[in-house]
Amino acid sequence: MAKHICLGQITRPHGVRGEVCVDWYAEDTAYLDGEILLEYPDGSTRTAAIRSWRPHKNGLLVCLEGVDDRNAAELLRGVQLCVARESLPELPDNEAYIEDLFGRKVVLTDGTRVGVVHHIEMPAGQLLLALRDGEWEYLFPAREEFIVSLKDPIVIDPPPGLLETCRTPLQH
Repeated sequence: MAKHICLGQITRPHGVRGEVCVDWYAEDTAYLDGEILLEYPDGSTRTAAIRSWRPHKNGLLVCLEGVDDRNAAELLRGVQLCVARESLPELPDNEAYIEDLFGRKVVLTDGTRVGVVHHIEMPAGQLLLALRDGEWEYLFPAREEFIVSLKDPIVIDPPPGLLETCRTPLQH
């Protein structure tokens, strides 16, 4: 299991005063009160104090201590906002932290393999599981009505035609 859990990701600067746009994956924003762990794409981490935050479109706008202009905010693109796993509550049976889904096999209700969770995407606030299998990638909507079980393997029950619609060939 991961030592840190990603609760959101900085996508871009907002304005000229250091504010950043964040795709927020968690339901609870209480983790934004105080300090948060920043995890950079190279794997390095540092703690940062959150000065303020506010809802914006399908995510959040966040001000971090020491990030006072657009240039400093630009350097944070792709940085994940994380917390220590031990600070999070235990989840009910059919819920999981996104971090725990990576690498899990995904099957249909009849056991047919669809792929493995490779990463997530969140366009317009819609959580998509990027499933990869061989030459294909599926950007599957992580909606409660399509997911039967989040145990390993993850079991999905998409409506007819959905998998074909969200399937694209992998670029090599």
